[in-house]
This record gives sequence, C-alpha cells and structure tokens, in this order.
Amino acid sequence: MAFKIIRNDITKVAADVIVNSANPKPVCGGSTEAIIYEAAGYDELLDARQGIGYLEVGQVGVTPAFNLPAKSIVHVSCPRWNDGAAESVEMLRQCYVSILQQAVALEAKSIAVPLLSSGVYRFPKEVALQIAAEICGNFSAAEMEILLVVYDLEAFKKAQELFGNVEDLLKEDVLAESEHFLGAPNFDAWDDENLPSCSKPTRVCKASSPLSSEAPRKLGKRSDSCSKPVSDIFGGFAKPRIPKPKAKSIHDQDTAMADIDRLLKNMNDDSFQDVLHGYMERANITPVQLYTDSNLNRKHFSKIKKDGYRPSKNTALALAVGLQLNLDETEDLLSRAGHALSPISKTDVIFRYCLRQKDFYKPGRIKPIYRMNDYLEAYGEDVLGIDDEKQQKKSQEAEVSG
Repeated sequence: MAFKIIRNDITKVAADVIVNSANPKPVCGGSTEAIIYEAAGYDELLDARQGIGYLEVGQVGVTPAFNLPAKSIVHVSCPRWNDGAAESVEMLRQCYVSILQQAVALEAKSIAVPLLSSGVYRFPKEVALQIAAEICGNFSAAEMEILLVVYDLEAFKKAQELFGNVEDLLKEDVLAESEHFLGAPNFDAWDDENLPSCSKPTRVCKASSPLSSEAPRKLGKRSDSCSKPVSDIFGGFAKPRIPKPKAKSIHDQDTAMADIDRLLKNMNDDSFQDVLHGYMERANITPVQLYTDSNLNRKHFSKIKKDGYRPSKNTALALAVGLQLNLDETEDLLSRAGHALSPISKTDVIFRYCLRQKDFYKPGRIKPIYRMNDYLEAYGEDVLGIDDEKQQKKSQEAEVSG
C-alpha cells in the first residue's frame, strides 16, 4: 500500500476510483463536485447519482466514472465543521474509512481522494489534512495506491508544511479566481441597499476555527426602525393624522379608466418562454449550453420550453445565472413565472449579493451557477438548478413513508 499527497485537478488523475464529496441530496452542488460532474458528463452522472438517493453523513454510493480516467466514482456525504466538536471530527474519519473500504470491495488498485470537508464545510485545512493522513496512511486492508489530491494553494502549502515534499502538478496554472469564490462571501461589505435591514440570515456553520485568525463575520445590522412600536414613531400614543381622500367625480373616474385602458393596451404580455427565448438569442447560447450552465437536466429543460409552463422560483433563478442576467433582467424573468426576489429570503439575499459583484460572471474554471451554489450550501440553503420539482416530490414521499 502506498500513500501519497499531490496537488492536482482530481478529474485529471488516473485511478481506478475517484472520490466525490457529495451533496447529501442527489443533486450536483458546487466546488469540486461541480468540476467532477462537468468532466464525467453532467447528465449521465446526475442520472446515476439520483439512482443512489439521499446519503446520510458517512454513507457512500457508487456510480460509473463515465468520461473520467477511472472505473468508478465513490460518492460520500461529509460532515460540517462544528467548532472542533469531537463528533464532526470522528464523522470525517469515518468518511475516509468508508470510501477506502468501498474501494477494496470494488477491487481497486488505486484511489484518488480530495481533501474532504475542507471547502464549504469549513474544516480547517490543517485538521482536514491530519485526519486524511491518519486514516489513509494507516489503512492496510489491501495493496492499493491512495492519492490524497489537494487543489487550492492554501491546502498545498499546509500539506508541505506538515508532511514535507508534496508534488505540485499544477504549478501556477490555478486561477486565483476559483480560490476567491470558494471562500465565504464578505458580508461585512454589504451596505443597507445590499442587505435588507429587516432581515438577518443565520449561519448554519461557523467559519472560524482555532487554526484561523479570521473571526466569524457579522451578516448585517438590524435597523432599529424595524422594531419600533407605532406609538414611538408618532410620539406617545397619538395617531397620525391621515387626510380624508377627496370624492372623485365621474369625470375623474373616466380619466382613470382611460389611463388604465391605455396601460393595458401597451402591456407587455410576453410569456416566460418568450422572454427566455429572447435572452437566449441575445446571449447566442444553445439549449444544451443553457441547461448545463443552469445546473438543469435535459428532461426538465424540455418541460420548461413548453408554452404555458411556469417553472419554480429555484429553476427561474438558475436560468438567470445560466444566462448571466443582471438583477433587473432577473426580476423581469422571474415576474413572467409569477415570482419575485424577497428581502426576507436567505437564498434571495445571497443571490443579490453575488450578482452585485462585478466579477461574478468572470470566466473561470468554476461556472457561476456552482459558485452561487457554494454560497447557498454553506449557509444551509438548497442549491439552484436540478429538477427541483422532482426532488420536492421525492422529499414529500419520503416524509409520508417515514
């Protein structure tokens, strides 16, 4: 058995088994998972992953590797960092044990493993590396080459510091842009326009750790006016004086009706499909490229194109990102399906934040939809895209059967 740490793109590593740190739901999340889906063949891998179903933390599932230089992909659901709680550390150890045992069952001679839980799940790099080296380095159940594949520069430098010589197969080819988007968004920079004063998203996991000097970020300030009683606003308990509306004449009503008639005549009654098609033409994007860039599958996209079909808000937001729309254009597209961005939705607040970043649509190794999903997953929100209606139905059926 040989254990080795290298720096590389895991989709380029030739091994019998490649490990995917999977979203517990049968969907494609962000970060390394998104890159694996792209390289393997998005539709084929998503269909196979949906056949596995929901994965509890520590559970594994196996799919073919499709276009990857491997025979199989072992999908594992990993834990979140919980301020160094022994339970989360032990669960991560069990994840490594489970994937290695599964590789043995597959009679694999080699396995490529990413640094589990060190991305959006916030395990400090040093802790994640020590756990990986402890389990992989001491695994002796079979003669199998185990490659721990790190990607970002921070993990690479930390691995060199802890374990000495680590082969760098990427050199300086990695885009700094990808590392920027895999970190937590800087919510301290939000102003009152970016963050609704009456809403305050709650973190699902804390980003701080004893190994990092970065303190947990505040997500915004609640405006004092949101909690003031009416009596304070108007002084004592006096009620505001509201002038009585003047009675309108028949002439005024006729004028109003004429104005409304004119507005209705000029109303833009384009359907969701009409507007979607217009944005597709402007972007010069093919249907295949759009549903891929929106994290949707082919069957769902075919349904969306049918006249009269109103997609869910999740799907409409995913399409907006796939089309690289700005906020005004997104609002236009959403309105055609009867939706709107809400100031009290954590998903919508994060969505607005991302689209206000000037470089959000900057070309890079990771597509914008996966960057967005990284943030949403980090804060416990559902990812955008996939066949969300199908997933909702499955969840409801699971609740009934449970």
